[in-house]
Amino acid sequence: MSKFSLAYLGMQCFWGSESTFALLPGVLKTRVGYSGGTSPSPTYKNIGDHTGKEEGGMEEIVEIQFNPELTKFKEIINLFYSKHNFTLPQKTQYKSVILYVDEEQKKIALEEMEKAKVIFN
Repeated sequence: MSKFSLAYLGMQCFWGSESTFALLPGVLKTRVGYSGGTSPSPTYKNIGDHTGKEEGGMEEIVEIQFNPELTKFKEIINLFYSKHNFTLPQKTQYKSVILYVDEEQKKIALEEMEKAKVIFN
């Protein structure tokens, strides 16, 4: 069995995001889902934003399973920052989110965010 890493990212609609990351070399699998909020069984109809109600509070997230020998987390993060303007306000459903799995991912995400801010500000 090969070793793989995981990344969890939210940027706009997860269907478009999923296809963006799936094209990277070394990405083994992607899948979509929801994060945050209060619903134990989130669906598009109960995540909150599209109804104009605040309950739910879920973000659309893409899980990316990747081979770190072929694609580095930094490459995934740079693609993430290049494909949307994370400084713009968004509905909760589509907001920019990085759910890091360890301190190294957190460090990389924050370093690259500072670089990306220069582009968008």
